[in-house]
Amino acid sequence: VKAHDVVFQMRLGKALGSLPIPLDALDFAIPGLSLDASGQVNAQLGFDLNLGIGISKSKGVYLKTDLPLPGKNHELEFMLDVTFPDVSMVGKLGPLAVTLKDRIDPQTGKGMSLISGSFAVDLRDPGGKRDNRLTLGEMSGAMSNIRSMLDPRFTANVDLEFDLAVSAGKAFPSVTTRLAVDWAFNGKSTLPGDAATFAGVPIIAFNDISIDVGQAVNKVLGPVFQKFAELVKPVQPLIDQLTTPIPGLSDLVGKTTMLDLLDLMGGGMNQLKDFVELTSSIADMGRQSATFGGFAPINIGSVQIKPAAAVDPAARYGGEAGDALGSGFVIDTSGLRDLESQLPPAVKGMLTAGRKVSDLLARIAGPGGGSARGASAMSLTTETFTAASLSAGGMAAALPSTKEEKIGFEFPIITNPKSVVGLLFGKNVDLVTYNMPRFTLLDDIDKRSLPIATPIPFVFVEFAGFANAWVDFDFGFDTRGLREYGKTKQAADLLKGLYVADRPGPEAAFTAGVTVALVPPKLPKFSLPGGARLNVDIGLGGGLFMDVGFDLADFDNDGKVYFTDVVESGASVEDMFDVTGGINVRLFAKAMVNASVKILGEKIQIDILGYEQKWDIPVANYTQNAAPPPSPPEQAVPVPATLANGVLSLVSTSSDDVFSLEQ
Repeated sequence: VKAHDVVFQMRLGKALGSLPIPLDALDFAIPGLSLDASGQVNAQLGFDLNLGIGISKSKGVYLKTDLPLPGKNHELEFMLDVTFPDVSMVGKLGPLAVTLKDRIDPQTGKGMSLISGSFAVDLRDPGGKRDNRLTLGEMSGAMSNIRSMLDPRFTANVDLEFDLAVSAGKAFPSVTTRLAVDWAFNGKSTLPGDAATFAGVPIIAFNDISIDVGQAVNKVLGPVFQKFAELVKPVQPLIDQLTTPIPGLSDLVGKTTMLDLLDLMGGGMNQLKDFVELTSSIADMGRQSATFGGFAPINIGSVQIKPAAAVDPAARYGGEAGDALGSGFVIDTSGLRDLESQLPPAVKGMLTAGRKVSDLLARIAGPGGGSARGASAMSLTTETFTAASLSAGGMAAALPSTKEEKIGFEFPIITNPKSVVGLLFGKNVDLVTYNMPRFTLLDDIDKRSLPIATPIPFVFVEFAGFANAWVDFDFGFDTRGLREYGKTKQAADLLKGLYVADRPGPEAAFTAGVTVALVPPKLPKFSLPGGARLNVDIGLGGGLFMDVGFDLADFDNDGKVYFTDVVESGASVEDMFDVTGGINVRLFAKAMVNASVKILGEKIQIDILGYEQKWDIPVANYTQNAAPPPSPPEQAVPVPATLANGVLSLVSTSSDDVFSLEQ
């Protein structure tokens, strides 16, 4: 108390007190994920206030701005701690069922998840004299600049550790992981204009991702391959006889079977050997898959959710263009471990048998069977009139660069850890894929005439025609069908996971052409003084070419066309393919003149004339894009209530209904 000035100082506060809060929904702020949870959290709330109120004859009523809390630089602080008791929470991660349980610290026996934070307010003196007094007049004058009299700060740390298990029914392999979220707010201002710097970037990780491979094989792959084994069962006795080592002979020259002896005969016996080995390998896949028991889950490492700019494109889920979560966030898969090397021996045996099938299919297909998708099948008929000189334009020019494809079966769910990550995030992931060898319908039909004389001496022309047609389809089976089966328990819904892959380039093509080319005349060599020779080479030709490509129409751009969607939509063949074709005239001409001479035993060639020109003249182009399927009719918005004759009738549904009435 001073003359004409009285200050009342008070300390108010409440220690953290527990308040159980039921949860209807819990949002972990994970980009791209919709995770709802029910359960209960324990919130502890408290506050601490050191307040000085003064009354001055000259200043009137004011607040002291130099009375901070002990050890702090602010007068007011609200505290909040949130813990997650040792209870399970059930939620949704996309279409998948999720169970979450607070991770227990083995040393303390308490839950490891904690959200702690504080909101602090520091009073400031906006006056020019800085007398640590905030008067009513200064408050009124500073309303347009709140920052001059208040400094509110928010400090918090979100540190969550949950054991998370993903399930989509008994038909799905189970995946478990540890969800870790670390999000820090270090004294961030809460004033308007500071929102851009208020929230930092959260660190979100799925650690120790584990998959039960035994379930993946026993429930998904095993039944499929056992069906294959049943298909070859009628011929299994014959296969056993052909592949059993011959006693005596095998002791003398090494393992020798009847199949080896037939193979030595050549001819069609080579194809017989390939067929028997293929059938035997398919049966072996079925036998291997029938012997699986339970396996311990395999830990494939961890992934993190990060801004796209912070992740190497090669490490992103979905590749360089991967934006699996949207909003500029991607899944960083650089922390994944190799999955295939950790597989049990029995599963590796099945993979070995499957790859043997793939190798045999590639061998049976022959050199052209594994040809690159998109490569032109065009082959012309003279040494001077080649596909290289006349391939510009038409479908051949529109197709992507060649890329060799691996023929046969692949099992991403048990060989590719990124597939497990996709399963964790509710994606449709491939269980089995089959890359079919290219099947040639017309095997490079190529006919040419005998050289035909022209009125010009020593000059002949040759007419030729060719045609080629092929189809190249790849197939797969993914978790879409299993997910539908989990909802309906209808076996027919399993087929909803069967699809044809839409790769770059056409899935079928037809090319044909007719050509006429000058047969280079057999000109005599002209001898020059000094033993030099003059060489002349001329060429002239052209042709009419037609090419048509059939590319699967993938309207949702996921690279898959599902069989059931095509059947249910009633689509015709023309509704399934984008058709592109063209007719081109291609011409070329060349003339080469050079001289050659030997000097000191070395042949030296001198080019005198060199001319080569190509022309590509489009005659007609044809494009017909498949029509997209009709959009489903819009669902009528349900009416929650009706009012008739003063009676309000509420319309209920099969779900929980909440009505709010106001008058």
